[in-house]
Amino acid sequence: MPDGGAIAPDGSPVEVFRTLPPSGAPRLVHDAVPIGASILDLGCGAGRLAEPLARMGHKVTAVDVSPEMLACIGQAGIETVEADVAGLELGRTFGAVVLASYLVNHPDPVMAVRFLATCRRHVESGGVVLAQRYDPLWAVEAVPDRAPTGDVVVSVGDFVVSAAKDRFAAAVTYAIGGRTWRQRIDARIVGDDDLDRAATEVGLIVDGWLDEHRTWACLRPR
Repeated sequence: MPDGGAIAPDGSPVEVFRTLPPSGAPRLVHDAVPIGASILDLGCGAGRLAEPLARMGHKVTAVDVSPEMLACIGQAGIETVEADVAGLELGRTFGAVVLASYLVNHPDPVMAVRFLATCRRHVESGGVVLAQRYDPLWAVEAVPDRAPTGDVVVSVGDFVVSAAKDRFAAAVTYAIGGRTWRQRIDARIVGDDDLDRAATEVGLIVDGWLDEHRTWACLRPR
């Protein structure tokens, strides 16, 4: 059970995600898009990507379904939009669209396709979509882990991997000082072929990977 505070619809504790550092993801995104490119950050949470990207000179529009998450974003110049990513229709396009937070691993593959369709609707013809997935090897191996991430200690365990090795569930425990929160994750394991098929369905093509573990995919309009 959470130790208090607001919880986003997907079970993410707002205080934890407000405290977690961005790690290296903003630099990965920044290096993959043109200097000063406009960025649409889908499922932005507390702004761990949006705020550093804005400081790097990008005009960022941040979208999330949780008003409590959006309220954490304090960086000047970031446009915030409270909306469901799957049905988003802003009527404009961006130089880059970021689909982080493992949304492509949604347990319902139809929803994953809808998220990618939102990306396709909002990316410029010469733009790029950057999508984050769980490392498929990590998900199948199901090795418990515990590590400090800034001021937050993150523990992952209680793995359950399906017999077909296409889905997994796990428990994530966050600790800040003496306070703890527990979040259950249910996810579909998305391999390269799975991502290729979903991308093709919405008019995107996988054009490469941003990191050695192939957790950040670069997609472009077909």
